[in-house]
Amino acid sequence: MLSKNNSYEPITLTEKGRVFPPGFFMPTTHPRLPPLAIPLLQNRAPCRTLPAMNIEAFQQYCSSLKGVTEEFPFGENTLVYKVAGKMFVLTDIDTFESINLKADPEEVIERQERYSSVTPGYHMNKKYWITVETNGDVPNKILQEWIKQSYDLVVSKLPRKDREQL
Repeated sequence: MLSKNNSYEPITLTEKGRVFPPGFFMPTTHPRLPPLAIPLLQNRAPCRTLPAMNIEAFQQYCSSLKGVTEEFPFGENTLVYKVAGKMFVLTDIDTFESINLKADPEEVIERQERYSSVTPGYHMNKKYWITVETNGDVPNKILQEWIKQSYDLVVSKLPRKDREQL
């Protein structure tokens, strides 16, 4: 870790229950981040390679939800899933590198702290949306749960008449 004289100390292999490669160093200060941000970054789960969700599985799962429509309102590459005209998930259909999901504001922060592949929503309101890398450290099962939670969050905000029609 970065000491007071700006030198680095090695991190042990089991510090905080995580495994770091030999010679890995973690600075405790950063020139552009406030001091409180560094512990948040250190507590994130390490990024590891998992089998990524593919576009077909994503489309099949999203289409299986009740009352969902598939649209391309932002161009031919941006696939958007809506329920009663309200977006709950979107992605680039060509690359499928990431998915934007709606989330509860408290969960937005918690998910970003826990997973390194979760960032504030790209081109979205950062308070309510997250971007999840499809080949990152979020397991597919959890990603499907988050898609369902995004759907449920949008449905819960619909007028009663629209909810009853679903």
